[in-house]
Amino acid sequence: MTKVIIVSPAEFHAYFSQVFPTWDLQHVVEDIPQMWSDLSEGKLSDQSEIVIFNDFFFDEEKNDLEAAIATFAPAALVIVLSYDTELESRIKERVAELCKVNNYDEAKFYFAHETTPIEDINDAIENYNRYKKAPATQPAGEVIHDNKPLAAAQPEMVTVGQLREEKGSILTNTDLPPLTQRGVIVASTSSKGGSGKTTVALCTASMLYHSSRLAVEQGLRDAPLKVCVVDMDVRDGQIGFLLQKDKPTVLNLYMEEKKDPSLDAIRRNIVEHTGMGIYALLAPRFGRTASILKNDFYQDVIYKLTTIFDVVILDTSVNYLDRLLGEVVLPIADKIFFVTNLSKGSIFGMKRWMQEMIANKDVETHVDASKVGVIINQAMADVGVDLELITKQAMDVPLVAAIPSDSAAVVKETNNYSLQNIVLHHPEISEQYFRIAKKVVDLIPKDDAFIVSPQTGKIHARPELKERLVQKSGGEDNVYLKPSQQETYSVAPEGVIKAKKTGLFK
Repeated sequence: MTKVIIVSPAEFHAYFSQVFPTWDLQHVVEDIPQMWSDLSEGKLSDQSEIVIFNDFFFDEEKNDLEAAIATFAPAALVIVLSYDTELESRIKERVAELCKVNNYDEAKFYFAHETTPIEDINDAIENYNRYKKAPATQPAGEVIHDNKPLAAAQPEMVTVGQLREEKGSILTNTDLPPLTQRGVIVASTSSKGGSGKTTVALCTASMLYHSSRLAVEQGLRDAPLKVCVVDMDVRDGQIGFLLQKDKPTVLNLYMEEKKDPSLDAIRRNIVEHTGMGIYALLAPRFGRTASILKNDFYQDVIYKLTTIFDVVILDTSVNYLDRLLGEVVLPIADKIFFVTNLSKGSIFGMKRWMQEMIANKDVETHVDASKVGVIINQAMADVGVDLELITKQAMDVPLVAAIPSDSAAVVKETNNYSLQNIVLHHPEISEQYFRIAKKVVDLIPKDDAFIVSPQTGKIHARPELKERLVQKSGGEDNVYLKPSQQETYSVAPEGVIKAKKTGLFK
């Protein structure tokens, strides 16, 4: 039976249940906010094939009706019950404008009029079916990196759907193909807003690119690492703001290919920041539209991104009990960086996270402690928190880095959309991000897993490659390269303030 959502007063629901007895009408939905809420809670099926609205939801001051039409039209037959024909052209115009502004595909939808609703609905069904059978004419897009297209992945030997079906429970990184067949998945997470996890995600991504680019310049690699950041804070995503990009988003991808999105569709819907050297898949611009994007969809997209990129970094929300985080992000991550600052609220929140996610082994969303490392952000000395307290609250999870506090420098580069300057120039913060990058590179099973510090020129290699590197250089103490003389990354820019030493790492 055809699943149908009717967003109208209850009497409309009763009417259509009699006229179309073969429809699988879901429960009464009396307004658009209720529809979004019920979709997010799973009370309405996101696999519905027909969605019917009423034109009395039209509001000159709001775009609620138009946003709902634009969201559903690519994946379902959308019909608007029309009781004021003068509104039809206005609704069409505003939907088209919304699609253009948000870079959505054209929203094809239909009107059913008061005098001939049954005939109009049957015509809409017939026209929609004919439209869906028409061959696609839109050419595939191409994403460029270092003046070269991102290489297409090899044919996939297994799909995430097959893996889920075989396991019958939450997938973890060990259920995915081995790292020899895919990219590394890294999560940047926290339990408290303002800790800087998003900045850490972006700067880590940029460090991975630039430090591997330096290795290319020294003849140690054939190409820089390809890195993509995915904004998994689906209701309050910040990545787009920090990259000065607002479209396309993951919602565009969903609207384009709702089921089993192709690699070409994924490439068309990611953005690039050339200065940072990274790509990103942005969160929906409006939080409530995120409710139609389900865990399975994100899981499929993340896995497919690992067939395109060497490293995929997932920037999460702080709500660690959110199902998307607990059932998708943390389980499939190969490495989890828990970001905290030195406020005691953040430190003790870290302990609660460790208790909920690591110590509690009786829940299906249990996280393996060996995957987790702690990053102290905005670190400074003499603030009433020492290394002993941090270690105790971290429940023996190792500290990866302590990023010095230099708010003036970070805020300046953030506002200029140039966080790569922190990665490349800052005399102390740069080295801490290099520490983080080394942890990621150690997971990459490739013969060219080399990166070079932008500050010191020191080479880091995956453990199995270090012996070869030491032999080549004539001794471990000589495993350094002269930093490039290019001003772009060898000279600290004017205005970057030297950070206070933290004392946490010697």
